[in-house]
Amino acid sequence: MPRRRCSLLLLALVALQGGCKEALLEVTGGSSGHSFLVGNQFVILKNGFLRGDVTWVAVRNWPASSTPEQRLSDTRVTVGPQGCCFIRQATVGLAAPEQRLYFFDGDTLTTFRIRMKEDDFIGFRPASFKSYSDVLEFFQRFEVKS
Repeated sequence: MPRRRCSLLLLALVALQGGCKEALLEVTGGSSGHSFLVGNQFVILKNGFLRGDVTWVAVRNWPASSTPEQRLSDTRVTVGPQGCCFIRQATVGLAAPEQRLYFFDGDTLTTFRIRMKEDDFIGFRPASFKSYSDVLEFFQRFEVKS
């Protein structure tokens, strides 16, 4: 096969693969996250999203003096195959997240149903938080009362 055809075929396969990835994200969503310091706590926030909706949020804390190794060995939230997250819950052990906030303060878990858009994170300003409980307070405004 001439070199030009091979290049075009390779380019088409790469474009198709990218399109498939976008189609897969459209069905399954993705995840995002970031870390920050608040008070004397190091915080990692991870969330799922799908079509502009936040599908779940997990918030964990450690002492600010914790090491990366300590944070990486944490079992409250684990990442499985294909990047799927699992959350440690008191009644069922590790389980796939639902449309909830999972707020860990050490091993104590506070959880409730949420309804959030990705755009709602625009108002999330860790620099304005004075304590770790301020993080929970931010998410309480998205709690779904049943």
